[in-house]
Amino acid sequence: GDQVMPDAGWVGPYIGETLGRARSVVHFDPLVAAARNRPTAVAITGEPGGGKTTLALLLILQLALRGTTVAVIDPKGDAESLAGWLSERGRQARVVPLGSAAPGLLDPFSFGDDLAERRTMATETLRLLLPRMSEERESAMVQAVGAVASGEAPSLGKVVSHLEQSPDPASSNLGAVLRSMSEMRLARLCFAPSGGQRIDAAGWTTVFTLAGLTLPDTSIKRDDFSYEQRLSVALLYLVSQFARRLLNGMDRRLPKAIFLDEAWAVTSTPQGAKLIPEVSRMGRSRNTALIMVSQNAGDLLNEQVTNCISSVFAFRSSERVEVSNVMALLGVEPSDEHKSVLRGLGNGECIFRDLDDRAGRIGVDLISDDLRKWLDTNPTRARSPEHDAPEPQPRSE
Repeated sequence: GDQVMPDAGWVGPYIGETLGRARSVVHFDPLVAAARNRPTAVAITGEPGGGKTTLALLLILQLALRGTTVAVIDPKGDAESLAGWLSERGRQARVVPLGSAAPGLLDPFSFGDDLAERRTMATETLRLLLPRMSEERESAMVQAVGAVASGEAPSLGKVVSHLEQSPDPASSNLGAVLRSMSEMRLARLCFAPSGGQRIDAAGWTTVFTLAGLTLPDTSIKRDDFSYEQRLSVALLYLVSQFARRLLNGMDRRLPKAIFLDEAWAVTSTPQGAKLIPEVSRMGRSRNTALIMVSQNAGDLLNEQVTNCISSVFAFRSSERVEVSNVMALLGVEPSDEHKSVLRGLGNGECIFRDLDDRAGRIGVDLISDDLRKWLDTNPTRARSPEHDAPEPQPRSE
């Protein structure tokens, strides 16, 4: 049966109500976990079209209206209209399209606080770009990064030139592969020397859009990614690191949040999986929430990632393996009954597991038609100011 969630001790903005016989109101504040010294990552999972993006946008909106500094990594451009809604209402919100951002904005050499950190970021990025390096190539890459890092004005582009000019065949071969990757669309974000562009984040909702990224489908294995897909995954990782550093540089007491859409593309890589604990540690000491939206719960089951997640919103999933992964993420018994509940969720309905490990079915409520219209991400209903709000769907009990 339905486990009724008690209202007692629930804080934060209203997000909906429990479904089932006894209705009760559900509040959620992503920043409570940091205050209670708990892991600060929130996972939102489910198939496309079930409502996970809408909930993510609602949470961004509520955080922004409270003055939280928010960085949104938005590969699909879903949050652009929300930034517009906020700025029309006098809030500090903006969209930073990475396609037209300063070249070198995501150069890994501009990220670290010290030489060691810069070298690590550069090698991690190159490993994302070339996942299966032979030992010779790996050692050539590490040597080139070391040589450039200790030289004048290091950049990823200089690593490529260094490799190309090497008499050693493994090096020049690697240099040639990287040179062709560096000429791809959006590649100048990480291969061009950094122009030292600074983005001041405090108090803003900043939406980083990545139009032109070709993220791989969730079913493709990493080894089979095309160059373009590898570059996309590397850029997504770099912009996530960029956002982390941006918020890290702010006053630790100010409330902050990072939203990561298509999180599976980051968490499924060894480099990206390490990012999650880094943000989570920052969460407790620096009042930062991390909200990950993913249609692939399996990649969030990586131990370093799972240990950082304190709340889960699971929207509809029907694929067998995915259903089992969601059960594991929710920490509920993978019984047939529970599985059929997950498969039978309507749009806007999800299973919510809270900080106290209580789980129940809830319906997300967007309250007003105006908001519903703004947060509607269904691509078939073109976003135009005059389009009608979609009919509220009756909830099946």
